Amino acid sequence: MSSDERPTGRRHDIAFHFKEGFTGQTLEIVASGRVRATVTARTRLQIGLAHIETIALDDGEEVLIREKGTNTETSIRADHGKPFVIVQRVDGKLEAEAIGQSPGYL
Repeated sequence: MSSDERPTGRRHDIAFHFKEGFTGQTLEIVASGRVRATVTARTRLQIGLAHIETIALDDGEEVLIREKGTNTETSIRADHGKPFVIVQRVDGKLEAEAIGQSPGYL
């Protein structure tokens, strides 16, 4: 990890929005080598949302999102300028994207 990627030690809330493609999968959010949350995600088709989990993370901290019982995972770095992370399951793979504004739901 280079010096510009090191966590700053200041924690901020990052909201993980599990959206499309989930049918009851159990997922773990791992940061600093430990499981910070375990969620069961099932997308509600009316609004396109499965679950929201908020975790306090350091800026630049690497986060692994993995589906239990499979080799399916993705990672992203916490970015306090983009405090919302969209997580989707597409074609059996997890995708994560950090954004600056809270996603809207119907």
